[in-house]
Amino acid sequence: MSDPGDFASALRDATGQLGEVVALQPGLLVPSCPGWTVERLVVHVGRIQQWVATALLAPDPGPVDPISRPAVGTDLSAWITTGAEQLLDALDQVGPTGAVRAPGWENSAAWWQRRMTHETVIHAWDAGSAAGMAPKIDRWLATDGIDEALNELAPVRLDRTTFGVAATIHLHCTDTPEGAEPQTPDAGEWLLTIGPDLVTTARVHGKGDVAVRAAASDLLLWVWGRTNADGLEVFGDAEVLGRYQAAANY
Repeated sequence: MSDPGDFASALRDATGQLGEVVALQPGLLVPSCPGWTVERLVVHVGRIQQWVATALLAPDPGPVDPISRPAVGTDLSAWITTGAEQLLDALDQVGPTGAVRAPGWENSAAWWQRRMTHETVIHAWDAGSAAGMAPKIDRWLATDGIDEALNELAPVRLDRTTFGVAATIHLHCTDTPEGAEPQTPDAGEWLLTIGPDLVTTARVHGKGDVAVRAAASDLLLWVWGRTNADGLEVFGDAEVLGRYQAAANY
């Protein structure tokens, strides 16, 4: 279990979970990533991790070539573990104010550390769930993952045309501890507004067209389209939740 805010440990743990599953069942199909096997999922995550590591250390802001696929017969458990350590080493070298400067991918090292942690965590869940050993996602990591998905991914990757008529969704974590600082990811509340031209999220308690309540880890899996709303507390127009999942291409 990683400490709150410890993205490096969370990324390392999730990579280890991927390595464990690929060592046991590389050809296993992953239902939450239709058409993908565990092997394909691990190669996907590992190549992204290694690309970010390379891009962070690139001496100039030019394009960074994609990472080659590992050779047939490669020990993928060792390969993805090594790549994750390369990424963490690169992050340490450049510090949080370092940056990826490759065209189209410009962002700070701190942004990329958060992004790669959540990418790895959700795919570790995909692989573990397929193998019947889904990992537990710590509350702090789940709330931050929800916040990242709503504030960073939804504005650019949610298909507003598919979503249709504008609506609001209130998300509420039921396991938020007393004393959590309001209007932070840890507070576990968001109001997502999906309009025809814009998607915005506020970290507030507000009335939406529909409200959904659950433990942070369960809400994270719903936000990422890994589970449906069954088992969650839903108040209001439940049809909006289905439209969100149809439009959320994360």
